[in-house]
Amino acid sequence: MSEFEEDAAATSDVKSGNMVFEPILEQGVFRFDCSVDDRNAALPSISFVNSKERDTPIMGNHTLPLYTPTFECVHGQQIVRIELPIGTTFYGTGEVSGQLERTGKRVFTWNTDAWGYGLGTTSLYQSHPWVLAVLPSGEALGTRGTVFMPPKWSLGYHQCRWSYDSDARVCEERFPDPKSLVEDLHLNGFKAIWMLDPGIKQEEGYFVYDSGSEKDIWIQTANGKPFVGPCVFPDFTQSKARSWWASLVKDFISNGVDGIWNDMNEPAVFKVVTKTMPESNVHRGDIELGGCQNHSYYHNVLSASLFVYGMLMARSTYEGMKSANENKRPFVLTRAGFIGSQRYAATWTGDNLSTWEHLRMSISMVLQLGRLFRDPPVPFSFEDLDYKLFVFYYLK
Repeated sequence: MSEFEEDAAATSDVKSGNMVFEPILEQGVFRFDCSVDDRNAALPSISFVNSKERDTPIMGNHTLPLYTPTFECVHGQQIVRIELPIGTTFYGTGEVSGQLERTGKRVFTWNTDAWGYGLGTTSLYQSHPWVLAVLPSGEALGTRGTVFMPPKWSLGYHQCRWSYDSDARVCEERFPDPKSLVEDLHLNGFKAIWMLDPGIKQEEGYFVYDSGSEKDIWIQTANGKPFVGPCVFPDFTQSKARSWWASLVKDFISNGVDGIWNDMNEPAVFKVVTKTMPESNVHRGDIELGGCQNHSYYHNVLSASLFVYGMLMARSTYEGMKSANENKRPFVLTRAGFIGSQRYAATWTGDNLSTWEHLRMSISMVLQLGRLFRDPPVPFSFEDLDYKLFVFYYLK
């Protein structure tokens, strides 16, 4: 057994004052909790049974100080400044690797396919330009908004496998009767979540491609033609594209699908350095999102609108599921996202690896997101699995 694993297996507590430090991973990595004596002596939590107590504001008339941002444009770059007291510490900044405290760190907001990311990776699958500022007084400033209400069955472990085929068009040979397949899963107590990527197969006669072409909703090249490779991409910056997608989702889940997983929706394009489509491609977005602009504009922090590509796809998927059955809570899982995506979908931390380093990173990463219903895979691996590591992922 390595020194790392010996430390992780330690069971004795080390007390310092009124705190208990319990080793959970390795030397210097602890879980902090109050002592048993302090826990027993603590006052009971506020009661939510008595309506009068429930309606009483916990903070009374106390208000946090107001900090007003200032804006300026320098050489075409928009800059926002918020002056906070010296001694303020910062947390958050979204889906980033590295340490939990972000004070003095620079974060790049650029959605990209970041398989096998590490401690030094500057851009991942989602962009959440928010911070939690802890003032010297201990007060905190920061908010992300509420999350969607998930179905009860989705609260727990999810099992998936990369090699399962998934497409808006089901493979007739492998899955000749998808509705019966889902019914069999339901009989055995399972729920079925099917994957939908944004790339649509470019094939005349395929009803999804034909209907999208008829509505003219594909992202275009600089010459005004659809950006065509093996697939085309819906332009979710257009409201008509979002409505079109939602209508397809409504039909798609008629097979009994319980949830939908949106993947590769940064959007990701393989075999190019940027891992996305050409910067000269054109998005004919809604006016409130910036209107008709090239891909570089929509994938730049100046606009941040392409960061919402994944969020708008998740929103369209959510609305399609909701319209199919108003009495059921939709469940959508998305890899890409932006501030606000928590209103429509759960998320995970992308393509992590089965290593102790990634286990350590995952704790701060899910906290940096500043939202509920987010977790790392347990675990995503292209390597031989260490069973002790596997157990620790579940203990986390």
